[in-house]
Amino acid sequence: MVTCALYLRISLDATGERLAVERQRKDCLKIVQDRGWTLAGEYGDNSISASDARKKRPGYDQLCEDYDAGQFDALVCWDLDRLTRQRRQLEDWIDRAAKHGLKLVTANGEADLTTDGGCMCARIKAAVARAEVERKGARQSRAQRQRAEHGKPPKGVRLTSYTLAGEVIAEEAEVIRRIFKRFSAGDTLKGIARGLEEDRIKTRRGGGWSSSSVSTILRNARYAGRSVYKGQQMGAAAWPALVGEAQFDAVQSWLTDPRRTVNRADTARKHIGSGVYYCGSCGARVRSSSGMGGGLHRYTCRDNHFYRSGKPVDE
Repeated sequence: MVTCALYLRISLDATGERLAVERQRKDCLKIVQDRGWTLAGEYGDNSISASDARKKRPGYDQLCEDYDAGQFDALVCWDLDRLTRQRRQLEDWIDRAAKHGLKLVTANGEADLTTDGGCMCARIKAAVARAEVERKGARQSRAQRQRAEHGKPPKGVRLTSYTLAGEVIAEEAEVIRRIFKRFSAGDTLKGIARGLEEDRIKTRRGGGWSSSSVSTILRNARYAGRSVYKGQQMGAAAWPALVGEAQFDAVQSWLTDPRRTVNRADTARKHIGSGVYYCGSCGARVRSSSGMGGGLHRYTCRDNHFYRSGKPVDE
């Protein structure tokens, strides 16, 4: 008797109704029924992309853990790219098939990872799926650049004080003007942030203010009515400016003036990999830890999959 599991995934569920996942489930359950297999469990990640290896997929992670624990010996998914778009992850499943005879079946056919031909087909399919992602990214980047060249508002996450269509949001615009005005008057980044906090003004995301968030706004040329693409100013924008160009340029000059820096203390990060490096086993960000007695600096993940001496890794 073959015991199997289902894995269901869709990259984007705009409505939240899980309709695409339900269609996948129906097709996959028919495969299980036709083959007379026993369903051991169902795993899914709704509205989570598989293109970015750094993105956590809880359902996928649990699927891998349960297979390695021997809870099922066959896997059914709607298509191979629903399971993974990462070549490294595909190789993990090929290794599992070689060691334990995993059966992998999709709605458009069986992917026999126990044979060299099946592995070749799976690798080709994964490469094609990855190429489609990269081509899509290239098209989107080119479209964004074209929008910037024409002075149109960028798509994606909206800029504070503007709608995605480039219309001014009056309440947020007043905060932006306040920040530029206070800095032009000689206030510090910390002082501006502290004033916003004292007045209980939240950021666009509802968080608190810091020197970094204030500096980010002051350096954004879009507030001076300039179109920007990847840090490069492309020309005049179609949306209304919130500050004058002369004021914006004066602010940039003062931000880069070395006389403005009053903190001479060494603020360099001692452990540059904390929160930056990723665990090669679980994909989680690593953190800094000390050896016995607080001596040797090391890196490890939250589940302690490994310990790495910090100094040579940083170097």
